[in-house]
Amino acid sequence: MSTDPYVDAKGEVEASIRNVKTLLNSYARIRSTSTDSASLTETIEELQTTLGLLETDLDDLEDSVRAVEENGDRWGISDIEVSQRRSFVNRVTAEVQTLQKQVHQITGSASGGSYRDYEPPSDGQYEEAEQWERQEQQVLIRRQDDTLGVISGTLNTIASQAGLIGKEVAEHSEMLDDLSTRVDGTQSRLSKVTKTMQNFITKNEDTRSSWCIGILVVILIILLIAVILV
Repeated sequence: MSTDPYVDAKGEVEASIRNVKTLLNSYARIRSTSTDSASLTETIEELQTTLGLLETDLDDLEDSVRAVEENGDRWGISDIEVSQRRSFVNRVTAEVQTLQKQVHQITGSASGGSYRDYEPPSDGQYEEAEQWERQEQQVLIRRQDDTLGVISGTLNTIASQAGLIGKEVAEHSEMLDDLSTRVDGTQSRLSKVTKTMQNFITKNEDTRSSWCIGILVVILIILLIAVILV
């Protein structure tokens, strides 16, 4: 079964962005509380590595969105969903560009200037990104609720059908029990009548009487069969 590559790529990009932001905050904290250049250098190197991974993840995300734009029917993705994915990629691309500038500002300070030249990101810079993430989570929650609603309705329908089937089975079982009882009673009466007629035939050896009795037996059997069928 094919899986949507956008889901994995989106998760990787979001995780990488969080890592870069965490490292930027760590850099700002170390810079403001310590003069240890070794710690700052280590943080910068980690920032550069993480930013490189983020850029790679962003390329994968772009490829996944471009694929559904060109052939969305293959994945069963609506035009609205494709548009939302493209908006997400555009928004994330702008955010990554901002992070790149911040990291480049740090690396430029490290190579030719003072670490104090760097201005740490403010909370307002991430407000739009956080709002978008909340909206994405709300959409996901609504979709999950809709899916659960469909599943619940299906289960209720199945339970109702199972109840009807059980009721019909019980009714048929009662009908079969009644028919079995009637057949047993008829067989018992037929056995008694047959035995009586045999005794009567034995006592009357006259041929005409035997024929009459035989005819009566046949008629009686026909009548009993008619009773059973009715």
